[in-house]
Amino acid sequence: QDLNKSPAMPWLADKSIDVALCAVSIDYLTHPREVLGEVARALRPGGTAHMAISNRIFFTKAVAHWTGKSDLDHIDAVGAYLAF
Repeated sequence: QDLNKSPAMPWLADKSIDVALCAVSIDYLTHPREVLGEVARALRPGGTAHMAISNRIFFTKAVAHWTGKSDLDHIDAVGAYLAF
């Protein structure tokens, strides 16, 4: 599924998963808060979401908010996505 076109994940039932992993791809999402909102909806109480980010970037693919930022800025951005 292309989460940039449709961030909804209706195939994931509410509170149906224990763990979610996003491996080096959050920097390419155009609607990261909506995607992570779907993850939060699907996580069981006590479930965890893990975001792996890289210090490498493909400028032709990454969203503008991600480019030209430091690694700490990237960590802050992901934290803000998760807190929202």
